[in-house]
Amino acid sequence: MRALRLSIHSEEQPDEAPRLHSGEKPYACEHCNFRTSVKSSLTTHLRLHSGEKPYVCEHCDSRFSQKGNLMTHLRLHSGEKPFECAHCNYRTSVKSALTRHLRLHTGEKPFECAHCNYRTSVKSSLTTHLLLHTGEKPYACAHCDSRFSQKGHLMTHLRLHTGEKPYACEHCNFRASVKSTLTTHLRLHTGEKPFECAHCDYRTSNKSDLTRHLRLHTGEKPFECAHCNYRASVKSSLRKHMRVHSGKNPFVQETSASQLPRER
Repeated sequence: MRALRLSIHSEEQPDEAPRLHSGEKPYACEHCNFRTSVKSSLTTHLRLHSGEKPYVCEHCDSRFSQKGNLMTHLRLHSGEKPFECAHCNYRTSVKSALTRHLRLHTGEKPFECAHCNYRTSVKSSLTTHLLLHTGEKPYACAHCDSRFSQKGHLMTHLRLHTGEKPYACEHCNFRASVKSTLTTHLRLHTGEKPFECAHCDYRTSNKSDLTRHLRLHTGEKPFECAHCNYRASVKSSLRKHMRVHSGKNPFVQETSASQLPRER
């Protein structure tokens, strides 16, 4: 196969070099509108349609349609990381990964949303962001009707069905299905309260607690009764108020979701 590749390269290179300047692309795909100035590029492209993957890893069952992809894959086995950051000790086996990493240092965000001012350094992040505008939720739960715009959100949701709680506290027997829940829980042990009110001395370990507290200063009451003009700054207050309309005694304590046992 190596001899064939060298033969094609040496045969086509003299004739094809001028096309890089002229823009001529005489090699056309018969299955789509792909065109190229290099015959070997067409050969590689056709494997997308045929599914052919002639380059086989000698260490595992992975197969590839391009030799370059095989060479990159082989670094997973060898541990080789030839691409090194000039600003820190980051090293990687993939050149494109280094390109993305360098944007952390330069602050470059070349991928821009056409609908708002969102910009990002990672193309896949823009793809995910665009789903907010289209409303598309391609990731569907197999157990219920829930759908998600991000695969990671689906994976987190699935733990509600499986009961899996992979995040364990090292100080007690608390376990969580979501990493951020464990992060919040750990502050009970450390005493850390990173969320601080800008108007008073109030501090809390939970961002949602700070959001509720700030309404005391702003007077915001986002929870509105559908039957009258009552508004509340806290959702539990609205639930208590709704008993007035349902005929229930508003002064009888009901178990709310926040009062249920925390996940263990």
